[in-house]
Amino acid sequence: GWCLVHAGDANGTPPSLDALVARLAPCDLVLVEGYKGFSAHPRIEVYRPRGGQPSEPLAAADAGIVALACPPDGAPDRWPP
Repeated sequence: GWCLVHAGDANGTPPSLDALVARLAPCDLVLVEGYKGFSAHPRIEVYRPRGGQPSEPLAAADAGIVALACPPDGAPDRWPP
């Protein structure tokens, strides 16, 4: 396997998610850190409730998040939303 890591252009502007995914095609799975708010792409949220974090996962208000990964004792009260 391999990965594509990109920090941005000379001005620090990151490339669009679509541009990065196009460079990886064809592939079955793309793991991305960041790029929140891209509901055009189905996403998985890693949710670990801790002090200071919201009591609900982002998925509760974001239809683009289609699955939630969390420890058995850390599942939110209201899932699926």
